[in-house]
Amino acid sequence: MPYKLFTNKHERKIKRHDIPDNYIKIKPIVTTTRDSFFDFEIEKNLRPELELKVMYPRITFKKGYVSFQMGDYKYSRYLKDIRPEDIEYIKLISPASDTTPSDTCIVKKFRIINKKEIKRHFSFLLDHSGSMGDARASKLQTGVYNAINDNK
Repeated sequence: MPYKLFTNKHERKIKRHDIPDNYIKIKPIVTTTRDSFFDFEIEKNLRPELELKVMYPRITFKKGYVSFQMGDYKYSRYLKDIRPEDIEYIKLISPASDTTPSDTCIVKKFRIINKKEIKRHFSFLLDHSGSMGDARASKLQTGVYNAINDNK
């Protein structure tokens, strides 16, 4: 016998929320040069902002490694032509805690290593519990599959 929607007391229709004014739909990631970074259609009067984000810091007393991206995270646009000469200095800041004040350290000796091929692995945890119901669980699974398939 096929499952009938909304036959269980715990199953409710999903409420749609209003889209925030500053929401920008996710687009494919674009890597571009600094000359063409701002050459695209701006949405909702939100100018792109060039930001640097540090990821995966691995720092010990004698040595450290850090990955970074330079770009605009709202529009998923990133620079691909950052050169070692573009980096004037690297400053490490340790956050303050209840017992110690924050501390700053300028890194005097550093080397930039370009990493062309970055491999990533993703895991998705999907809710297939009874409260999801078969229809919503199936839609969720199909949506994740299509999102992965569309962004090869």
